[in-house]
Amino acid sequence: MTWDELEGLHECETLWVLGSGPSLNFISPEFFQDKVTITTNFSARALGVKPHYAFTHYHANARDLLNDGGAVVTIERDTLSYDTWQGEQPQGLVLAPTDYDRPPGSSWNPLTTHKPNQGKVAYGSSSLHGAMHLAAHLGADFIML
Repeated sequence: MTWDELEGLHECETLWVLGSGPSLNFISPEFFQDKVTITTNFSARALGVKPHYAFTHYHANARDLLNDGGAVVTIERDTLSYDTWQGEQPQGLVLAPTDYDRPPGSSWNPLTTHKPNQGKVAYGSSSLHGAMHLAAHLGADFIML
């Protein structure tokens, strides 16, 4: 599957993005059983939820997240090494194109200096930014965080 093939797959749906904040301590995993979920890194695993999608900036995490089921989306260049994907691209892995090959840091502004071009994913200082953009790319009417 490619980034382009994901576009609009969940048009007019509500998608749930699981960050790693303390609010996860107050939600039962059963709540998400009938919901389309996107996890950032290992949040769903920690909560005991099988995500439909995962988003991470880190290629090592992406390899591990493939074991949880669902599609795993990562950026073309790893945030730590700046390397492109190494080896064969596994089934279930989507490499999302970005306009940048280095993390933007605290000056990240998706409306001005770091606005993604059409067909590219927002590359922010957190995987949460990419997960939110993934939800929008999938066609969500409502994105719940």
